[in-house]
Amino acid sequence: MARNKEVGLDYFPFDINFFQDIKIRKLIKYQSGKAITVYALLLCLIYKSGYYVRWYEELAFIISEQTGFEESYILEVIKCCMALGLLSKELYDKEKILTSKGIQKRWIKLTDYVGNNFLTSKLNLLGSAIKIPKYKLDPEYRRMFNINVKEWIRISRAVFKRDNYTCQYCGKVGGKLEVDHIFPFSKGGSDSLNNLTTACQKCNRQKRDKSVDDFLKWRANHGKT
Repeated sequence: MARNKEVGLDYFPFDINFFQDIKIRKLIKYQSGKAITVYALLLCLIYKSGYYVRWYEELAFIISEQTGFEESYILEVIKCCMALGLLSKELYDKEKILTSKGIQKRWIKLTDYVGNNFLTSKLNLLGSAIKIPKYKLDPEYRRMFNINVKEWIRISRAVFKRDNYTCQYCGKVGGKLEVDHIFPFSKGGSDSLNNLTTACQKCNRQKRDKSVDDFLKWRANHGKT
């Protein structure tokens, strides 16, 4: 049977009670507040790939380079995360995989799947009977979480192709492209293709929730990108 392809994420929710979690409190107690930077970067690497990342020799160096902490400290934090249950020691020992039940549950929710049949069997920490409800979020965040990630990727590719992979605001071709809502989503704009356009990362960050007219006026006052 072919292996299901994991869906990487561009974002994931941050629990407002994160620092009240007893495991996080212990991690800070045992490894100092710096450990949160290491753990947060690990979560980013994991969700970027799907629901796990495979440990390899250079990963400690990569995390060290991005956090500024020594590789030996990175390894200590990861060991502590395993001891506390923030990462699965069992899967690490067997497969050199960094993941956890919590990570897998959130990945399933965020990719809009129900059940665990999309997890590779030998990496599945959730069991066979789990049923996970979908997120219930405020309307402002519908686009991020209620659209299946695969569907949003498909829509994004269609928009990029239609616009010839060109930012519709500054004319830049290629590079880091994003899909922008012409009429801002936060103000009621839809996810229909006629309200979506291609924007380079810089223009999209500058436009934010402005209308096109307001953005063009803003650019005129602040200089072009």
